[in-house]
Amino acid sequence: MRVIDGFERAVRAVAVSADGRFLAAASSHVLAVWDWAGGERWRAACGSGPQLAFSPDGEWLATCAGNDLQVWPTDGRPPARPAVAPGSPLGGGVAFAPDGKHLVAGRNGPTTWPLVAVPGVGRLERWAVPSWQPAPGIDYWEAFPRLEFSRNGDFLAGIHPFGCQLRFARVGGRQGEVRRRGRAGGTHPFLSFAPDSRTLLCGWDDELHVVDTGNGREARREIRSPDAPFRDAAFTGSGRHAGTVDGAGVLRLWDAEAWEVERAFDWGAGPLTCLAFTADGLAGVCGTAAGQLVLFDLE
Repeated sequence: MRVIDGFERAVRAVAVSADGRFLAAASSHVLAVWDWAGGERWRAACGSGPQLAFSPDGEWLATCAGNDLQVWPTDGRPPARPAVAPGSPLGGGVAFAPDGKHLVAGRNGPTTWPLVAVPGVGRLERWAVPSWQPAPGIDYWEAFPRLEFSRNGDFLAGIHPFGCQLRFARVGGRQGEVRRRGRAGGTHPFLSFAPDSRTLLCGWDDELHVVDTGNGREARREIRSPDAPFRDAAFTGSGRHAGTVDGAGVLRLWDAEAWEVERAFDWGAGPLTCLAFTADGLAGVCGTAAGQLVLFDLE
């Protein structure tokens, strides 16, 4: 286990490049990149939304706050700013297609509150990589603060405080939807595809849902955790387990078939805010409310 004192404020998002070379993290107005096996490469002041996304080749890192969409070369050069049409702000969610050819972000229309689902108003915006020129998008979308492609490229999921939608990535049609059970919107929405693309994990606060991507339906009754609400969740690189972190400072590893907790880790680092695993399934990183990063081995 290794601890990095990364920021003065809480860590809002973490990401690991697919090849395991780079670790990225963001606080409220600071973005930083480290070599996984070494020290810090660079940091920059920037607005940061609730998600960071590496391109599949690890050459680019995307972040979005309002309409300030920035794509940073991981070697520390100045960022590119893909053109964003005037109108309502983007939702904050960003994702690279698994083939590396496009970057996507969602937005609602100019007359709607960005986090309210209004069918027929929103749009999925797309940009070509690496020219960052606008590409044909998909209508009937929403401004999700988090987006993720399945590894096989068939599906694209988005989540906001009130619901999670599973879509067909190429045409945008819905394959399934999970609505938050509580009356109010969730304050910590999260989602993660299993490496084999057959399962989507999503939830908010005290709700955790497991969705079968083949039929878009929940594969089991939702898991509730009222005493230790979830802050984030992600599948491990092997897909045999999923991890959750909570405000009590505990990382739990769940068996991804039985959905029972196999192991729990408490490093005394205080509330944990976000989570990511390496693609090889051997390690992971948690962000903390105190601005630290906790790097750990799974074996």
